[in-house]
Amino acid sequence: MSQNMPPDGTPGGVEPSVEPSSGGWTPTGVTPADGSAGGATGRTGRFGLLPRLIIPAIIVVVLVVGFLFRDRISGNAADLKPGDCFDDPITAGASAAEIKDVQHHPCSEPHLYEVIETMVFPTSGDATFPGQTGFDAFLVEKCSAAFAGYVGIAEDQSSLTYLAYTPVESGWNRGDREITCFLGTVDGTKLTGSMKDSKR
Repeated sequence: MSQNMPPDGTPGGVEPSVEPSSGGWTPTGVTPADGSAGGATGRTGRFGLLPRLIIPAIIVVVLVVGFLFRDRISGNAADLKPGDCFDDPITAGASAAEIKDVQHHPCSEPHLYEVIETMVFPTSGDATFPGQTGFDAFLVEKCSAAFAGYVGIAEDQSSLTYLAYTPVESGWNRGDREITCFLGTVDGTKLTGSMKDSKR
């Protein structure tokens, strides 16, 4: 945080110069001689208003761009939500040990996977890492139910299957309990369009 200096950069204790009264400008933080709280015209300074307008505008632009282009940029796998369509690094030959980022796609364009549900693995905070065996029973129950609810038919009647992201041990030890269930084709071919209520 920068020091609070008068607008003209003079050190503390030295009264900064003030524009002639005909201009009506009083520097920010300088109390007029009559003891009133602000300048004669109520201005905060020649450049005081501009940054306060620009910064919110920049924030709005960033949020809008992020929303519009989210389906075309890579993002953290932990931020996936139901209805997101994506590819992951395993399909590009990366190690399956830990997935950090995934490539989003609009569901209308070819993609490998679609998120059907996110949930939290039920356990106490200091529980021992369950390993894949420990996760499997939970996934069979919860992801299969989420699959049927999302697609509209059970997995054993579908040409699709479900997969899941589960915490790695290092993440588990930091408190990660997030499970992401997603669907894909059995043979690994790409999907086009959302599979929600597709009964495929």
